[in-house]
Amino acid sequence: MRSERVPLGRLTSSVSGRAGENSSLPVYSVTKHRGFVPSVEYFKKQVFAKDLSTYKVVEPDQFAYATIHLDEGSIGFAPESCLVSPMYTVFAVDYSLVDRDYLFAYLKSPRALASYANIGRGSAERRRSISLEALGRVTIPLPPLPEQRRIASILDQATELRAKSDTQLEFVAEASSSIFIAMFGDPIVTSKTADVVALDEVTEAVIDCPHTTPVWTESGVLCLRTSNLGAGDWDWSESRYVSNETHELRTKRAKLLAGDIILSREGTIGVSAIVQSGMIASMGQRLVQIRPSAQHVLPEFLLAYLLVVLQPSRLTQLLVGSTSRHLNVRDIRKLRIAVPPIPRQLQFSRAMESIRRHQRAVEAQSTMLEELLESIRHRAFRGEL
Repeated sequence: MRSERVPLGRLTSSVSGRAGENSSLPVYSVTKHRGFVPSVEYFKKQVFAKDLSTYKVVEPDQFAYATIHLDEGSIGFAPESCLVSPMYTVFAVDYSLVDRDYLFAYLKSPRALASYANIGRGSAERRRSISLEALGRVTIPLPPLPEQRRIASILDQATELRAKSDTQLEFVAEASSSIFIAMFGDPIVTSKTADVVALDEVTEAVIDCPHTTPVWTESGVLCLRTSNLGAGDWDWSESRYVSNETHELRTKRAKLLAGDIILSREGTIGVSAIVQSGMIASMGQRLVQIRPSAQHVLPEFLLAYLLVVLQPSRLTQLLVGSTSRHLNVRDIRKLRIAVPPIPRQLQFSRAMESIRRHQRAVEAQSTMLEELLESIRHRAFRGEL
């Protein structure tokens, strides 16, 4: 069913109420993946100010978005009366004209997200501010309310299926750490025993990458970056290349062997993956190349050890006394590890291979569901659903 396009400003109105002395309401953050989330739950600690008088009041079903991060999808509607930071823009919606879930689905759609880049004001692309006035000029397809509700219901079902697939992926990602601890104990605990060695003693090399600025090209030599690393696996969806002739390649080129581990030591600390076959690559400056000593440790065992030890919740224990918030090569070489017999490591490696196969199957399913959801969104907002 084809429908007219209506400026969002015809459906919304600004909300500017402040908390003042009424600061007893819960404080929420507006996230790009989960919408409204209690701030303490999202950040695992209190990050909001003690003085909440300038915070904005949001009533149930009113919308709020991150004024400088709307293009990332940081928008949602309030589940209860609450407060949000002044950094958010709050607006009410005329629900006699538009269904809440339909509106939310459209504002989060790829088509809408792409349009936000053209209406922001500011010099830095990622810091562009989008006022409610500017957002109000964005047009939205507006079929009759019953049709809106039907579309929202279909999209909700598809989103729920994808969410279940994502939950499976999270479970699989956590499985290796759980199995590792079950088989070998918690590394933080075992590192305090007498039967441990420094990581440097069970590796042939731990190589940092020199600091240089890459010059990107359309093709050439693959440059490994933190974005290519996951929880033990590779992500090639955002591959970048440098040319053979650049100074950056000559100084950062690395010969990678099957079984080498590439680890991020800064930013998203601890994400890592095993090199599956030999290759020449340019290494990003935040990465470290670790080559296990075959007579001491197997790659799968060492990878799982690093993923457990370098979890965000444990990093504070490793960085005690450090003035920086990143690992350096010295930190990594000094990590303490209890090394089990090779047959025991082999048993663990076989379990990990089984998990990897399941992970790849779930990832394929997740990709299919994401493509299905995008297709449904595209058809829904073109009036073809």
